[in-house]
Amino acid sequence: MHLPATTLRGNKVTNYDNEDLGTIEDVMLDTATGTLGYAVLSFAGVVGNGKLFAVPIRALTFDTHGRRFMLNADKETIRHAPGFDRHNWPNPADTRWRSGINSYYSF
Repeated sequence: MHLPATTLRGNKVTNYDNEDLGTIEDVMLDTATGTLGYAVLSFAGVVGNGKLFAVPIRALTFDTHGRRFMLNADKETIRHAPGFDRHNWPNPADTRWRSGINSYYSF
């Protein structure tokens, strides 16, 4: 299935227990490979409205019936995930940052 990148924004992300884990705010393109690298999630359960979380695209599964993305994680995993301020995005070319995010989500 192919989806236009613009349709990804605003999609809900839930886990397999149907808990709301957030909303996709944006996606990050890996310019080295030409593939989508990360979904950028906002999570209402985190204090501070400016915090965002990068989740590897390959950690997400699209549920065509529910029109949402699924992530095999619980709310605590997201609460403690490495995040960043919406006004100060990380450099996705930083290999330490990418490695940390991938490692956190077991990729």
